[in-house]
Parts: sequence; C-alpha cells; structure tokens
Amino acid sequence: MVKKSLSALQRKVEFPFHYSPDGRMVHIVVKMADDPGVLASLLGDFRTEVNLIGTSSYSMGDGSAIFSGFGRVLSPSEDAAAIKERLSKSPRVLSCQVSESEQGLLIDRFHFGFQTPNGDEYIMIPARALSSTYEAFVDKFKTGGETILFYQGRDYARARMGYYKTIVGSDPKAIFNKLGGILRSLGWAATEITFDSSGRTLTCVNTECFECSSKTKNGRRCTFLRGMAVGTAEVVFGREFSSEEPRCMQKGDPVCEFVLTPIDGLPLI
Repeated sequence: MVKKSLSALQRKVEFPFHYSPDGRMVHIVVKMADDPGVLASLLGDFRTEVNLIGTSSYSMGDGSAIFSGFGRVLSPSEDAAAIKERLSKSPRVLSCQVSESEQGLLIDRFHFGFQTPNGDEYIMIPARALSSTYEAFVDKFKTGGETILFYQGRDYARARMGYYKTIVGSDPKAIFNKLGGILRSLGWAATEITFDSSGRTLTCVNTECFECSSKTKNGRRCTFLRGMAVGTAEVVFGREFSSEEPRCMQKGDPVCEFVLTPIDGLPLI
C-alpha cells in the first residue's frame, strides 16, 4: 500500500446501513465504562473475529460510553450470538448487542438519527435531494421562493448564533474562521472568509456548496447560504447588511461568492 498524506475536504463515511452481498457482517453496540483505555482494550477483544470497517464512540455523560461498529466476520464458525456471549464476559462491557446482516444488508437498528454534543438533533438527507427541493421550491414560487429561502437562512443563522457566540470568542475574524470550520465539518459549505483592505466589506468564497449539488434550470443561486452569511454577520457586528452573489457554481463559476456590506457604510474592523 502506497502511503499518501491526508487531504482536506474528505467526506466522512457514516454507517446507518451497509450492503455487502459477498460476506457476513455484524453490527456491534457496547455500553462500557467511560474510562481511559477501556475502548482500546475492547477493540482487542474481537480483533481476530471481526474486521471493523466503520466505528463510532461517544460519552453518555453519566460515566458510561457507547461503542458502535460495523464489521466483517472473519471466521465461518463465528456468528452474532457467539460474539455477544464473548463480549458479555468482559469486565469492560456493561451491556451489549450484536446483530447480523440479512441477505447482505446490515442496518443500525440501535440509533435513531444523529445528535451533536450540545444536543442538536440531525437527520441524514442527501445534499442533492435537499438542493433539488430548493430547485422545485423556486420553480413554484419564482423570485418569491428565493426570497423565502434567503430569509430562512438568515433567521436560522441568527438563532444558531445564540449558541455559537458562547463558544467562538469575540474577535470577528476568529469568529468567522471558526464558523466556517463548523459549516465545513457539517458538509454545508467549504468557506474562506476575508475582509477587504478598507474593512468595509466581508467576502465569503465557497469551494464546496450543498445548494449547488444539483444543477439549476431556473437560474437559482445559493440564497439560503447567503442568508446564513448575512444573519451571522448581523449578529456578530450588531448591524444590518446588504449582500450580493457575483459568482456562483450554478452559473458555471468555479466558486460561489457572497459579498456583504454594512448598510451604515462604516468599517467593520
């Protein structure tokens, strides 16, 4: 295997389900003590029986933690019941469940959706499906649809900033840099944010954008994300902003660009 350096913008592979018709697979869920070294020891308990292909682990906040893993069964004699029995005997395991694939399909039946550590609940929806929904919305309501999407994005950002302001500090440049990182990790957009030399204009350049994941036939642009940029700026600076999108991947441009300017015309920084 050739060694390669890690590259940015790698999409994280999640395992709500997995289809592998050529082999047997299991989904292992373990509740364990949330102590240093427990997870590492647990992984060693089934290293010869299962080849893990996707895992996650998280603290429950009550002294326990959850491990969830999808894996291929290595031995023809192994099955879900045998793996569960062996894990149950481990002093590191508080409780566990093991399920096996059926006709090649393995589904995570333990979890329901996703949750961030601060308690936000998420669902998984293909970016292209959401982008296509926006397309249909604008098809139906024309410029009125784009206006609604803009204000929805703005209001969403305003509401979210109530939480983010407590964790991103007070320096405007640092705030936007951190918020750009959060958007990137969630798959919304890969954003670079700059202030012009006069300090009167804020520019957001997106090299990845979920709104552009499906192509438009009606001239739609990234109005929801532009609304989010405006709502964020208004909370950070406590002022109203105008905005425009001179470049958009929907028009064939290499990036999407939002230019934000305070309505009062005064410098931002």
